[in-house]
Amino acid sequence: MDGKFIDGILVHYGEIALKGKNRSFFEEKLVDNLRSSLEGLSFEKVKRLHGRIFVELSCVPASDIPNYRERMDRVFGIANYAFVKTCSRDLESIKRTAWEMVEAEGFDSFKIEARRADKGFHLNSIELNERVGAEVQDRFNERGDPKEVDLEGPDLTLFLELTNERVFLYKEKINGPGGMPGSTAGKVVGLISAGIDSPVAAWQMMKRGAKVIFAHFHSYPRTDRASQDNVRELVEVLSSWQGSSKLYLVNIRAIQRRIIIDVPKRLRIIFYRRIMLKAADKIAEREEAKGLVTGDSLAQVSSQTLENLRATNETVSPSLPVYRPNIGMDKREIESRAREIGTYEISSRSSRDCCVYMRPEHPETKASLGEIREAEKSLQVGELTSEALADSAVEQFD
Repeated sequence: MDGKFIDGILVHYGEIALKGKNRSFFEEKLVDNLRSSLEGLSFEKVKRLHGRIFVELSCVPASDIPNYRERMDRVFGIANYAFVKTCSRDLESIKRTAWEMVEAEGFDSFKIEARRADKGFHLNSIELNERVGAEVQDRFNERGDPKEVDLEGPDLTLFLELTNERVFLYKEKINGPGGMPGSTAGKVVGLISAGIDSPVAAWQMMKRGAKVIFAHFHSYPRTDRASQDNVRELVEVLSSWQGSSKLYLVNIRAIQRRIIIDVPKRLRIIFYRRIMLKAADKIAEREEAKGLVTGDSLAQVSSQTLENLRATNETVSPSLPVYRPNIGMDKREIESRAREIGTYEISSRSSRDCCVYMRPEHPETKASLGEIREAEKSLQVGELTSEALADSAVEQFD
């Protein structure tokens, strides 16, 4: 797209339009998120405009457009957006601008697709299509380069949106990530490993408006720093979707030693996960978060059977929900989403996580809550968890 035909970026949203009396809150949050996302790039202002949001630009060279696209593609709440040329509401101005936008394009067939936010305009959408389309066709005929109008499958569509203030013209609608504006649903604590599943789960909560605070559990120096380094990279990627992030790095080596001593081998992974959730529960209390998020997918591994998920959930405060947005997805679907959001390559690197020593040859798949509770009596779980959290590191990503 030639930068000389860009006055701004016209943003359309989806679900926000259904929010009734709360709609303005979500619109303003989307405006704020757009401003933050575009920080460092040139723009004049971002404002609400008749069921749309408009990012006003000036003097943007064509070479900079990919930078804007990269930022816009990571703003939740956007259904689609377009780089637009604006003009005044008089018909001659609309015709002139339409011709300027298509005269250098190579195509054989076209159509004009008009929408009116202002229903009081003296021409309706069909009449606008006809008048502007006739102007474009006449100009090409005069040039000896006739073009056909094709309403079903044109080579080029010129979109035209008429509002109370101005007219927006553009040639391409670009899909946004959808969802709800970031940080409109409150905070959650996302348990994150260096693997594929948990970053996808966190991203899916972000898409619904949750602000995710991350918790990673490690056993350094029993394992090397590779998993921590990979998690930092994952959080960097995920921060580009939610603006900023906080990461808790919790060393549970001492807890693991106690589990190895006191817990039967087949139950160790379940106990490990119970401890993680209990620690995350305490982080959630500290952060005033409204839930926990894990990457569990039902029956993907032994610890993710219904019985074992129930056994791990029990350790969490009754008032704190555990969200599992991957629960109905298979591995291929999760990997596909990881590729889309930019985490797959990092997650695919080899690293030794903190539960590598805990995996028995024959893990329990249907844990008994009675047996779990009995085995846990000697562990002093609360004290061990508090010690681990007291020694945890907290890192900020902006």
